[in-house]
Amino acid sequence: MEQLTSKQERVLEAIKIFMAKNGYPPTVREIGTMINLRSSATIHAHITLLEEKGYLKKGLGKNRTIELLVPNEYQDKKDGIISIPLIDMNLKGNIKELLSLASEIIKLPVAITSNQKNGFALIVRGNEMMNAGIFNQDILVIEEKSAVSINDIIVVLTSKNHLLVGQYLKSDNQEMLKVNQEELSLEDKTILGKVISLYRKF
Repeated sequence: MEQLTSKQERVLEAIKIFMAKNGYPPTVREIGTMINLRSSATIHAHITLLEEKGYLKKGLGKNRTIELLVPNEYQDKKDGIISIPLIDMNLKGNIKELLSLASEIIKLPVAITSNQKNGFALIVRGNEMMNAGIFNQDILVIEEKSAVSINDIIVVLTSKNHLLVGQYLKSDNQEMLKVNQEELSLEDKTILGKVISLYRKF
C-alpha cells in the first residue's frame, strides 16, 4: 500500500478517531476542526488521495459516506457493536443512492449482524410480510449479496427503484418473490441482499 504524507496521515487519523468515538464517519468540516484546517477543498483533496491509495472508500453522498478499508486501531473491539446505515423502505433509488440517503447510522450488536462492510438496515413500511412475522416499523438487518437460497427473506429493488421485502422462491426454474400470499416474478428486479436479523422497538 502506498505510503502517506504526514498531512494525509493526520486526516486518516482524525477519521479513525472520530469513527471510533461516534460510530459513524465525520463530515469534512468535522475533520477540519479536529486537525485545525479550514480549507474544505484541501481536506477533500486529501480524502481523494487516501481513496486512491486504498485507505478508504467514499460513497455518493456529501456527508458521512466514508468507509475505512484499513484497520482502526482506535476502535474498541470489545464492545461488540457495529455501525450500519439505516434506510427507509419508502425511499427510491439505486443501492448507492439509497445508502447515501440513509436517515442515520445505527449501532447494533455484532450478534445480530453478519458483515459490517456489506450490510445495511431497513425500516419496514406496511404489513405486507406479517405472515413471516415482519411488521410495520420493524428494522431489518440486511447482508448485501446477490446469491440467496430458497426460502430466504430478501430485499429487492424493482425496475422503478421501489424496495420490496419477500420470500425467495423458485418455480420451474423461474425466480419468484413471495410477498404474503402473492408471488411476483424477479425478472425485472434486482436482489440487494438477505435479511439476517430483525430488530423491533416496543
